[in-house]
Formats: sequence, structure tokens, C-alpha cells
Amino acid sequence: MSDNVSKPSDIMGNPGLATGNRPVSPKTTKDAIFHALGDFAHELRNPLNAVYGYSQLLSDLDASEIPPEKLRDYAETINKGVRQALQVCERVLANAVEETPEVQLTQVEVGSLINDVIDILGKIAEQKKINLRSSIQDNFPNVRTDPLLMRQYLLNVVGNAVKCTPSGGAVEIRATMSARGDAMIIVVQDTGPGIPSAILSQLQMGREIIRSVPDQGGFGRGLRISQDIAQKLGAALELYNDPAGGAVCVLRQPIAKVVPKKA
Repeated sequence: MSDNVSKPSDIMGNPGLATGNRPVSPKTTKDAIFHALGDFAHELRNPLNAVYGYSQLLSDLDASEIPPEKLRDYAETINKGVRQALQVCERVLANAVEETPEVQLTQVEVGSLINDVIDILGKIAEQKKINLRSSIQDNFPNVRTDPLLMRQYLLNVVGNAVKCTPSGGAVEIRATMSARGDAMIIVVQDTGPGIPSAILSQLQMGREIIRSVPDQGGFGRGLRISQDIAQKLGAALELYNDPAGGAVCVLRQPIAKVVPKKA
């Protein structure tokens, strides 16, 4: 990181620091703090919604009437939600205190990661009667990426698609490798109304739109965070509306080296 750029944690902890060559004003510092806190709260909301939804389901039902395998599924999904929230907290704390790298690459089984996201968001989709499904290319290799950032990206994009798709619709996650095998491509497509053109153009320019859809919370923060994550991963993110209807998000992450999945 350049010496002329202050990390969000630096701004929060030291209002007198300069960003670039100009002093950080109290208003700028306050805005930066609220912006960072808003992002942090947003990234906790999706996994905590899953925890709340499944724990509420368990509290409303007679445990003796739930098959053991279902109880295990619910408990595992709650565990995934809690683990995701904890990992977000741990990454933020590590970046602030230990100055660890923002991106931590490791070998990831993408199909398993996508299944985690479907499990976490599954109850919300089920309540809206939305068909949330995935399609993974055969023999998809393990890839080197940051699993936490990739999961955050998918929770934002898929969560947004579920939120904006009307009851009875569908949201699909598709994962393929590029023809040359040098990039991972993840497509999230829904059958909703699509992103309004004015909002889409603002997002494509990197601007944040908050509460653009009544009673749905808007497109802005989640997709803007997704754009930030794509940039950190060195990936390209394309947002557009399908002519047949629905929004499409395409993430293309260059992969320097792929590792064949063990049989």
C-alpha cells in the first residue's frame, strides 16, 4: 500500500492523518467511519439473517417432529452463517490491528463455496417461493482465490437477486472456466424485473445507490461492495439486463494456476 494512502482503520484511529497530500477534515473522517461501519453491518446482515431464519424455524416447530437429518441440516446452516459472520469480523480486526493482507489466497473448491451460499440464502428464497439453483461445469478445478471475499461477493449478488426477484421466479448461479482455462467465470442471473437503466448506469460508473426499490432496500451498497471485492481479486465484473428479462452479474477472475479436483 502506498505511503500516501490511509487505510480506513488509520482514518478511524487517527483523525489527524492525511489522505494523499491533504488533511482529513472532521467531516471527512466522520463520513469515512460511517461508510466503513455501514459496509461492515451490511456484510454481517446476510449470514445473520440465515441464523435468525433457521433458529426461528426451530423455535416454532416441535423438535420431536423434525427428522434427524433435517435437524442436522438446519444446525449446519446456522453454523455456516455464524462462521461467515465471525470470519468477516476476524478479517476486519486483523486488517485493523495486525495489518494483514486484505486478500488471502488459497485453494478453493468453488462448488462447495456456492453450495454454502445457497444454504445460507435458501430459507429466504424458499419463503419467497424462488427457485435458487446452481450449475457447475463438469470437472471444475479447484482455483486459487480468497474464499471469504468470494463468499461475500456471492452473498451480496445472489442475495440481491433473491430480494429483487418476484415470488415464483428463479435465481441461478453458473460456474464455468473460460475456453482457454485461464479464468473462472461465475454468472448470477435472475428472472426479476432487471436493474432500472438509470440505476444501472450509476452502478457502472461506480456510484452508490441506496434504497432504489421500495420495501426492498435498494441495489446500491451490496453491488458497490461486490464491485470493490471484484477489484481486490483482480476480477472483472459486468452488470447488465438480459433482453429476455432479469439482471445478470458476470464475474471473471483470471486464474494463474488451477489445481485439478481430487477424485
